[in-house]
Amino acid sequence: MAEVFISYKREDREWAEALSKLLESKGLSTWWDKRLSLGQDFDFVIDHELEIADCVVVLWSIGSVKSRWVLAEANEGSARGILVPVLIEDVRPPLAFRRIQTGSLIGWKKIADDVFERLYSEVQKVLHSFPELESEKKGKYKIKPAVKDISKLFEKCLSKQKKFIDWRTKRRDKNDPLKLSIQAYSHEVTSRYNRMQIFGMTKPISLMDVFVDTRINEDLTWLQHHSAEQLNQITKQKAKKLDLQDVSIRGIKIANANKRLVVLGNPGGGTTTFLINIALYTLAGQMEFSALPIFISLWSWPNAEESLIDYITNQFDICNFPDAGYFITKMLECGNCLVLIDGYDLITDQKKEIAQELRNFMNRYSENRYILSSRIVAYDFAFADFKVVEVANFSEKQIKSYIGKWFAHSDKLRDSCWRMLTNNKSLKEFVNKPLFLTLLCIAHDENFGLLDKYEELYGQAIRAILFRWDASRAIKRRTVHSNLSQKKVELLLGYLGEYSFQVGKLFMSQKALEKKINEFFSKTAITIDDNPKTDSLYVLKTIQENSGLLVECACNVFSFSHIALQEYFTAQYIIEEQSEKTLIRENLFVPAWREVIRISAGMLTSRSQSDSFVQLIRDTISNFAHENEIQDLLNTIFSVVKNESPYSASANRALSLHGFLSHVRFPNNKILQLLPALDSQLLQYEILPVDMALTPNRVQTFERIRIRNLNWNKSRALENYIYGNQLLIDCLQISYTRKNVREEILTNLFLEE
Repeated sequence: MAEVFISYKREDREWAEALSKLLESKGLSTWWDKRLSLGQDFDFVIDHELEIADCVVVLWSIGSVKSRWVLAEANEGSARGILVPVLIEDVRPPLAFRRIQTGSLIGWKKIADDVFERLYSEVQKVLHSFPELESEKKGKYKIKPAVKDISKLFEKCLSKQKKFIDWRTKRRDKNDPLKLSIQAYSHEVTSRYNRMQIFGMTKPISLMDVFVDTRINEDLTWLQHHSAEQLNQITKQKAKKLDLQDVSIRGIKIANANKRLVVLGNPGGGTTTFLINIALYTLAGQMEFSALPIFISLWSWPNAEESLIDYITNQFDICNFPDAGYFITKMLECGNCLVLIDGYDLITDQKKEIAQELRNFMNRYSENRYILSSRIVAYDFAFADFKVVEVANFSEKQIKSYIGKWFAHSDKLRDSCWRMLTNNKSLKEFVNKPLFLTLLCIAHDENFGLLDKYEELYGQAIRAILFRWDASRAIKRRTVHSNLSQKKVELLLGYLGEYSFQVGKLFMSQKALEKKINEFFSKTAITIDDNPKTDSLYVLKTIQENSGLLVECACNVFSFSHIALQEYFTAQYIIEEQSEKTLIRENLFVPAWREVIRISAGMLTSRSQSDSFVQLIRDTISNFAHENEIQDLLNTIFSVVKNESPYSASANRALSLHGFLSHVRFPNNKILQLLPALDSQLLQYEILPVDMALTPNRVQTFERIRIRNLNWNKSRALENYIYGNQLLIDCLQISYTRKNVREEILTNLFLEE
């Protein structure tokens, strides 16, 4: 995905290429149409790249100001607030862009020129801002019903109906009764659905104030034919990212293009929010079609005593429509409605009968538009003529936009929240679903930006999707197992998570998971019989359906929905089993286990347990240093510390170690991050006063050490040693360790005798 999209006229190709090379030399990724591959759809690729770009640079020239393609691309950038216009010839920009400050590259010759630096600065401002889409700006998000458009639909359908003519004639005084009824209905829909109040929020907020455009995957990940081994290979190449789909398009675009649509998603993924957004946009006349939106929540219907048409009629009865059933039936017969059916997965009883009633309704009123939502695992493809798509996880751009909207009242909280995510890859991946991101924003807001124990957020999210999300809507789902309490379900997930980490595979086959579930039953003495509703497959599928904590990534291949949740459950299981010693001794230097160890440290509530845990880490690191004979290497590096250094002994050791690692160009040198914990004096300096701590001849000493003492084995051992100490500091910062234990460990950090 390119950060910068360059829009230009074909005759200005040399300018575009030169600008692209220079921006890329500054570390930015760019896209211009030279990057089109043979066989690619020209219009689709350009449209997609423009849509996902974070900045649009348009080059104004004599030719480009007249080009409809360049104007369209510039309009898109302007609408999203990410346009950087630049003159490359002495021309007036098109009328619509004359109010936007325009840079100039006229006379530009080389990268050192001030004109290029100013342009680069403007691009950086756009990339680091919190832009809103034009459709998401406050003025447009106030839902103003398109009464005229909806009135025309009624008039077109009912103008010859006597009931409609009589009602409109008898009730008409100063105001049109049709207009008043439509306004009443619009107000009812808006007040009912344009609000969000989840657990942890003291009052509701306007959904549209924080809504971020939903992105849609047209290729369903869980229908892909990959084996578990293939997916594990892909994941090794993509680090910890579990979302294997990289291409997504705007949900509104999909809704405009399809009359019959099924939208699938995992719990908290935003399917309901997407349907609400489409309903409100339709009311406001912001879709490419005109229709009367009808929203059906399947958790409040079905009702054995109420047909679907009766349920719909009741929504209009309160809006001053006389004989609402007659009017709405006529509108449906004319095909003037958008019917949004939310929560197909919530139907547990008589699912076949209800699905049949929905199909009958759709066949009877076949000219209308339909959008149906469901959790992925519960969808049974009961609607054969519907296009099925999947809600994509939030991209980094969407997360940033959401945070900008949520913290519109405080730039400080907005920036600190984004900075926290930027510094924590695991947490950023965790909040790629709207529910989890909302929980983070609530917690960050309530803690005034001081949230540091992320495992508490994970726990809150788990409770949300296991208990409170359904309970807040009075939804009952099937139980996982009659003998399996909620606590045992969490321990089962921890057992599966630990197994996944032990074998080094994020993706597991269904067969392997069933085997591990049966092992857990045996281990915990949970009885299991021949009833198909108590077998391991039933347990697996029910956990998947109820919580979405396990997801099917391809046919019969599963993973945890977020690696952060897998880490949380694994840590919880290890603490419950009291197997912390095995965790540290076997996995301290294995990066995949880092977050499990850190979360385990935060979960220990007893001070004595916390003391033992961090002391065990410290002892394991010391044993490693002696086994690999690196204490002499460390002591030689520390010899460059001045006797008169004003800093603590541990800070001096860290400074000299940082100096040596920098000298030998050591990868992942993060020693500086430890310094504030070792000596608070160092916080006052923007540039480290290394000369006050280390001797002038340190470079020569470091070079001598590199030549004489540093071979491949020692280099690898030193890397693991530093990694272990960094993890030790992390655990100290979030654990309940006693002050004297903490101070002793910090005082003796990097000191191996």
